[in-house]
Amino acid sequence: MSKKRRAKIPPFRVLNSENIFRKFVSKIMRSCDKNFAQLQSTYECVYNDICTVMDEDDSSKVAYYCKYKGRVKAGIDFTKVDIKMEEQESGEHLITVTLPKVTLDDPEVDIDSLKYMFQEKKANDGTVSGEAYKACIQDIKEKSKSETMIYKTAQQNAENTIKGLVEPFVRNAETSEDHYKVKIITAEENAK
Repeated sequence: MSKKRRAKIPPFRVLNSENIFRKFVSKIMRSCDKNFAQLQSTYECVYNDICTVMDEDDSSKVAYYCKYKGRVKAGIDFTKVDIKMEEQESGEHLITVTLPKVTLDDPEVDIDSLKYMFQEKKANDGTVSGEAYKACIQDIKEKSKSETMIYKTAQQNAENTIKGLVEPFVRNAETSEDHYKVKIITAEENAK
């Protein structure tokens, strides 16, 4: 069993340039999770559902129904987080963190959870599990794309993650002369 190594972050005294800040946040992210470079799940939606599989020969007839358990994860690619720092007229430093659009990971279906309700006897053959599995995956894809709550919750959780990583270090960097404010926006808000 290998030990997880975490990068040691040196004490941070003065936040005086955007480059230093970018390197600092990069170290924070790397130290928190070695897989931060990929899509990070910030929300997981669980499905306990039934999908309808139509007859291959007659698409107006139901071949069978399939009950399944599955899930889909939503999140952001943390490598696409953009960080900018600007000094305001008031002298305060505004740190703007722009989060990329939330995306969905590939759905997962527990193949052991599949239960069938056949409407046509010919559908109950040796290929039913593979066919049903694909149908359940497609069912989750279609349902999850239209569920706005998945995207909203994943976005909010991503914002909370960034706040949790950045704000404590910014508070430690503040001095009586240097004040910092963190603003988190989405890529969609930035495009407006």
